[in-house]
Parts: sequence; C-alpha cells; structure tokens
Amino acid sequence: MSTDTRRAAALLQAGEVVAIPTETVYGLAANALDPGAVEKIFRLKGRPHSDPLIVHVANAERVSPLVAEVPLWAEKLMSLFWPGPLTILLPKSPQVPAIVTAGLNTVAMRCPKHPLTQALLELLPFPLAAPSANPFGRVSPTTPAHVLEYFDGQIPFILDGGPCDTGIESTIIGEENGRLVIYRPGAITKETLEEVLDTKIGYRLHAKDQPQTPGQFPKHYAPKKPLLYGWQDPPLERSASIVLFESEIDPADHPYVHTLAPSGLHRRSRQPFLPSPARLRKRPYGIHSLPAGSPRGPRLSYSRSLAPRASCQCFYYWAQQPPLGAFPGPAALL
Repeated sequence: MSTDTRRAAALLQAGEVVAIPTETVYGLAANALDPGAVEKIFRLKGRPHSDPLIVHVANAERVSPLVAEVPLWAEKLMSLFWPGPLTILLPKSPQVPAIVTAGLNTVAMRCPKHPLTQALLELLPFPLAAPSANPFGRVSPTTPAHVLEYFDGQIPFILDGGPCDTGIESTIIGEENGRLVIYRPGAITKETLEEVLDTKIGYRLHAKDQPQTPGQFPKHYAPKKPLLYGWQDPPLERSASIVLFESEIDPADHPYVHTLAPSGLHRRSRQPFLPSPARLRKRPYGIHSLPAGSPRGPRLSYSRSLAPRASCQCFYYWAQQPPLGAFPGPAALL
C-alpha cells in the first residue's frame, strides 16, 4: 500500500488487479481491454458475469475509441461533470471486450476525479475496468483500510489515496428510446442533471433479468450489521449506533448517539442527518438521514460512506414514544 502510481501502472500492465482510489469509493482495477485481467476482478469479487463493469478513462478525449458514438447530451455532461462522479452509458465499440459489458452493446464510461487515479490513467495506454473494491453485494470501501479488510493477501497493491471525498457511487445515466434515464442514483442528483440538460429524466433502477449497469440487482451494497427496530430501552452494547428522538442516553456510555428531535415528535425531525467529511473520519456513523413529514412517518436510508465496521457492532433505531402506525415495518427498513 502506497501512493506510488508507477508501481500501480507496472502491475496493471502485467495483467494484475490493483485497488485504486476515486472521489466516490475505492475500486478494483484491471486493464479493460484484457479479458484475462478483467476475469480476475470477477473472481476476486465473486461477481456474476451478468453484471457489467464501468470503464475509467483519463479524459473525455479517450472515450472515442471505446464507443460507437457520443451524443450531444453526453458531450455536454462530460464537459460539465468530468472528471467527477458521473458515469455515462454509451453504445460500445468492438474494442471493448464482451466480459466488460456483460455481452451488452453498451459500455459505462467514467472519468474519475481523484488526483492519484488521474495520474495513473495518464501513465497507462489503456482504460481501466474498475467496480467497487468489495465482495459482490457488500458495502463499498471508502478508505484503504476497508479494502485491506476485504482483500488482504489477495491483491498485490493498494494505491493509497486516503479517505474518499464523496463516499457514494457515481450516478449512471443513459438513453433509452430517445429518453434519458438514470440507472443508478449517486453523487450527482437527477435534479442537477435535468437543470443542465433542460429536460426531464426518468429512472430505470432495477433490472428484471439482465442489468444494464452496475447497481441494479435487487440486493446490492448491503451491510452485514443487524438493524433492530423499535427498541424501547437503550441497548447494552457500548458500540451500538443509536438514532433516537429524545436525548436520555449518556454519551459517555454510548458515543454513537444521534438525537434528531429533542421534543420526541417525529414531524419536528426534518433536518438532514449527514455529518461532514471531517466528522465522518472521527465517528463510524451507520445511518445518515431520517426524512419526516410524510403520512408514513420517517424512513431510514443507509449510506456506504458512513458504514461502521469493526468499531460498531450493530445499528439500532430507537424512539421513546413512537406514534401508533407512524413508522414503517422492519421489512421497509432493511
């Protein structure tokens, strides 16, 4: 593990798999034009071959040989958001191996923003196929330590770029039947894309059989930490992550306590619960938002960037006096 981009480049040119940082999450990278090297990614992750990969390039100029065409809307998005957390699905050229695209006639293209990976891509004469550096279906890593936890002894090198800035995957956008669609929500919002393109954008988030892009399986990016719902008494585990409405827990006993509405009324809990990157590096938060105000009451959503690991044993969602029928059932939270 180091910041040596030349060592990373040499290993990639030899057909090895290397972990690389991006502004979103860490990835397992291999030469996108070498089917044998790409196959190693699938084996390491336990990833099904029906799940296509994202191809990473140093800049927009390197896209042309890999695709059949670049529509005007895609050119505009590249100029506005590259390098950055936006992946664009385009018709592929014969140069891209079928293993990368799961046999589909489209390829997902991205230009990452992280300076180390930018420097690495400039050194290489080929693009990189790089899904997130985690076993298939698990939470994406946002630090080199997370990658080491997953793949210690299985890959020859981790390019150490420090903690990722964004912490969630890139947004994936493409075109179907003349309409733009988002295949995977991510760091760049649908509203932002609609504003810059001056058009409505749809969603196609889950595939019935063949995924068109990464992140479309029904279960994906799943943590293994248990979530206990509707707890009435504080859990005994000191390392539990607790979200509650009334602050009656001593922080000395539970360092991971988050009070959303001191009044205890869920409708008052409207503030977004998203700690700053500086706070993220200090505490392993597990739950990042609790929107309220809908008839169903608050809902929990999970963020990969906030994933507790060894330092947090379980998640708890705890309310002192939950209004009858206001909260969704446990199945809705998992």
